[in-house]
Amino acid sequence: MPKEPKLRKQKRRSSKSNRDYEDLTWIGTISNAHGIQGELRIYPLTDTPEYYLDTKQFFIEKGEQLLPVVVQKLRFHKNQWVAKFESIDDRDQAESYIQYRVLIEDSLLRPLDENEYFLHELIGCQIEDLNGNNLGEVIDVMQTGANDVYTVASGNQNFLVPAIPQIVKEVDLPQKKIRIDPIPGLMEE
Repeated sequence: MPKEPKLRKQKRRSSKSNRDYEDLTWIGTISNAHGIQGELRIYPLTDTPEYYLDTKQFFIEKGEQLLPVVVQKLRFHKNQWVAKFESIDDRDQAESYIQYRVLIEDSLLRPLDENEYFLHELIGCQIEDLNGNNLGEVIDVMQTGANDVYTVASGNQNFLVPAIPQIVKEVDLPQKKIRIDPIPGLMEE
């Protein structure tokens, strides 16, 4: 199973809001101010942060507001973006944005390769066994380092499905279905 980009729309880290948007995707979280001229350190939620270095506009979700910000400078440094936005001019201003979400228009997302998908697209998929029996619905995707793990809600309980080729046999996003070959003990009876 190919590695999927980790870009997501779903809330996964501490932020001021967990709102979702129809045409925007959460691409990063502001982690800190950088320097004294209003630069921000942004933790990227993508496996390909270099792809976005030429992006000219992002949106910052600050409280109930969605603020468009024009990029003056964006670079990748120590596993984070360092961004300078036109409207943020000093460290005090920059610090007021810590932990806010950074979003990008969906039309600017990196094109996906065949059999590649965004993690947020898995949320809401139905899990079926190889016989077509519905086993539940994906409600979260955890990244463990070795492989992703899907949290599946089934009735009043949840179970975990490791996203490994021995178990996950097919991901059909247009049909919102994931077919698995559950191993014994995967789902507690």
